[in-house]
Order: sequence, then C-alpha cells, then structure tokens
Amino acid sequence: MQEIIIPELTAGFFIAVSLSRLFIRKLRNLEGLAWLPVLALGVIIALFPAYGFRPECIPLLIYGIACAFFNMPVLVSLLTRSRNTGFKEHGPVFQALMPFLLLPVLGLAVFFAPVSDSALLEAGVTSAVIWDEERGVELFLRIYGAYDDEGNVPQGKRQKPILVLIPPLNGSVPAIDVLCGKLRDAGFTTVAYSRRGFDSPAVGPRGEKYPLPPNRRARLFRAESRGRATVASNEIGRSLEEERRRDIQFLLGFLRQNTPPAASGTPDAVIADALAGSDRPTVFLAGYDAGGAALLELAGSPDFAAQYPAVKGLIAVESPLLSVLREETPPVPPPHDNRFIALWLRIRSRAVALLPRRISGIGEVPHPAVPVCFILSDRAMESRHRNDRYATILKVLHSTKMPTILAAAAGAGPLDYSDIPEKYPLYRVFRPGSKWSQSLSRGAHGPEETAALMTNFASAILALGAEGTAPVLSRIPLSPQNFHIETNNGWNSLKKGSIL
Repeated sequence: MQEIIIPELTAGFFIAVSLSRLFIRKLRNLEGLAWLPVLALGVIIALFPAYGFRPECIPLLIYGIACAFFNMPVLVSLLTRSRNTGFKEHGPVFQALMPFLLLPVLGLAVFFAPVSDSALLEAGVTSAVIWDEERGVELFLRIYGAYDDEGNVPQGKRQKPILVLIPPLNGSVPAIDVLCGKLRDAGFTTVAYSRRGFDSPAVGPRGEKYPLPPNRRARLFRAESRGRATVASNEIGRSLEEERRRDIQFLLGFLRQNTPPAASGTPDAVIADALAGSDRPTVFLAGYDAGGAALLELAGSPDFAAQYPAVKGLIAVESPLLSVLREETPPVPPPHDNRFIALWLRIRSRAVALLPRRISGIGEVPHPAVPVCFILSDRAMESRHRNDRYATILKVLHSTKMPTILAAAAGAGPLDYSDIPEKYPLYRVFRPGSKWSQSLSRGAHGPEETAALMTNFASAILALGAEGTAPVLSRIPLSPQNFHIETNNGWNSLKKGSIL
C-alpha cells in the first residue's frame, strides 16, 4: 500500500504548481494552470474508493476542497471567456495560509501512509456462515486453515492446534487479519469470526463489510471510555462481554463436532474440510477487549474444565474486565432529632441519588481453570493505569492458581497488538503507549511480534505434556529487553516458561 504515496504526491505537486502563480509573475498568464487544483481534488477523492477509508488523507481532502473553492472565480472567468485579472480574486487569507498549509497536510498523508494492504487475505482462507438458532444470529467465520495454498494437508507433520481468535469490537476481523495469517504460519489453524450488528464492521463470506449503525458505535465508545467510571456505561460493557461469552460457547460447541456432514458443499462440510488437518482436542482461545474479558469469565465458571477439556489456555489482549466492577453504595441519611435537619438530609440524599451512579471498586474476579497470558500496552507499567484500567487484570494475575503471565511490549499502545500499526498508522497517535512520541515511530510493535507472543505462550503450555515429542509450534525468539514480564507462582511450574 506504500504506492498510495504516488497519487498523494501527484496531487500535492498539482496544487504547488498552481500556488506558485502567487509568487512567480510569469506564470500568472498561464490560465490553464487554474485547472490544476480541480485535477488535484479529483486525484485526492479517487484515493478513497481505490484504497478505502484513509484517515490520514482527510486533512488533504479538506485542503484540496478549499483550494478548488478559492480557485472557482478564476475558472468561471475562463469558462465565460471574461477577462482574467490573475489572482486578484484571492483574498489575503488564501494568499497567507494556503501555501504554508500544503506541506503539513501533505506530510501527514505521506508519513502515515499504510505499510500493508488493507484488503483481507485470501490464499489459504476459508469463509463460511454458521447460524445460532437459539439466539437467531449468524456468525461469519474465517478459517486460516491447516492446508497449504493448493488445498492439500501437509504430509509428515503433526496436526495443528486450533486458535480461536475473538477480534476487537472496533476494527473486528480487518484489524487482526494479518495477525491470523502470521499465526497460521507459526503452526496454528486460526479461526476468527465477526457478527453482523455487533462487530464494527462484520465481514461476510465474500469479503463484504457490514458497518455498525452510529448509535451502536456510540455504545462501544461509551463502554470503552466510561465503563470503569459510571454504572450506566458499565452495564453496556457487561452486555457486550455477555454477548461475546455466548458467541464463544456456541463456537466451541460447533468446533467440537467431529463428524463431517454427508452433504458436501454445505457450510458445515466446508468448515470440516478446512479443519481437516487440525488437532481438535487442542484448542487455545484468544480475545480482544470484551472478547478477552468474556474468555476469563467463561474459564472461571465451575464446570469449564469438564465442559471444554480441549481448551488448553487463554490469551487476553487489552481486556479489562467490566463485569467484576461494583457500584458505590448510595448514602443513607443518618437519623436526626431535629426535624428540619432530618428533612434537609433526606432532600440531599435524594438529590445525590439523581446523579449518575458511579463505580467504586472491584468485586470478585474469575479464577480461570486454564493457564492465561495477558498481553497489554506498556501503560500497564504505570501506577495510575495499574490502579485504574488494568486493576482487574492484575487482580486476576495475582489471585489465580493456574500459570498466568503478563507481557507488555515497550512503547506499545492498546492498538499495537493488531494490524492497526501497519494498516492505519495514524490511529496509534490517538492511542499511544506510555510515551506519546513513540507512537510516531515507524518500527511499531505489530502483528508479527504479537503472533510470536501468542505462539510462544501456547508452546510453553503444550511443552507440559510433550516431553520427547517433536514441537507442534515454531517458537519465535523475542528480545527480553523489549518486554516487561510479570508472572504468578503457578507459572514457575512450566518446563519452558519463557514466552520470549
């Protein structure tokens, strides 16, 4: 996608040549140059259908519209064959600002140009639709399968473990598509899904995208920004976690079906073929935001180990738990002998009750029945975030008995464990790590390093019962200097405890 820089620079060149007439008198009589801002605007507009929504190009688009608008008097004079008096139509604001704004808006578009294509992977990926009849919802599956690009299961290799990856609500499958491909290359059969009306956007079997309505997008933002502060926003977050939990339960039940249907060509048969080279009794679950929180809640249920024996471990990426937060107790007016004071206390108590109810602390956290890996922003190393956003995660880390590990990449923000740094680098500026300046770095933590963390964690868990056997997954070494690691006491029992 780096070729997007070419049309961006072309549009900037057209505008620069047109603006040069302000400073070079000999060019002012070349009336044909007045068409260049319109041509540049056409090039900028064409970027969006050609490359999709590009946030870094929005300022350039607004700038191009302004240039074309201010240039309209000159164009009108040319089209009506009236005498063109040069740039007298341009006001002082245009002459003072437009030449100096070109460089920053063009530089923004070029500097934050995407590193990788935003189009979804196709080779070796199977898409299908499955239907949850109990809830009346359909799930769009993408299976980054166990077979090669020719559709054959590799011979002489052990079956691949399955990794079910629950995408972030904002960004959904397009935000983890490259990551899923990296995990497949590392030795997993990766299963991702999205759900229409719930994920933003849901991705259909032919790659069609179903955006979330604005009111539901507002709900996501409210749960993310205020879910740890107010009860009303927290209830939204709870409902999102509950929906994710039900999705996961349905998916696990569906993947547990081992007998392929007789009728070939049906969705179930397509999925069975895609999972042909997979080790169904070996499953890892990974989830972002509400998905990761739902995994922790599900794995903490009393019958989880008995109900889902195939699940060997969980990976929660930037997944603070909202459902374990508790609201503050409303104040009760103390009794008082003076009737006027008692009346005033009751009035004040009722007035306080009308204010938005707030969150006061953490209740009982789940204790997962399988090993857990938390992957977090390096904000988790700062005390103010450890006591706020990551407080629930740290409580799970230190209270559960199963092996649990926390990893935070230096300089990584909440979005960096996805495809976002490669596909939409500008977004990292708005969700930086502990140091804002590092969000401008081009060598960001991205899907390759995230896949390495997930793979090395799963490899460490599988090593518990794999003494003397060939490794299923390809461990990917990472530099210890670039990561902050925390573990609980249970993690020390692992034979190969490092995930770096």
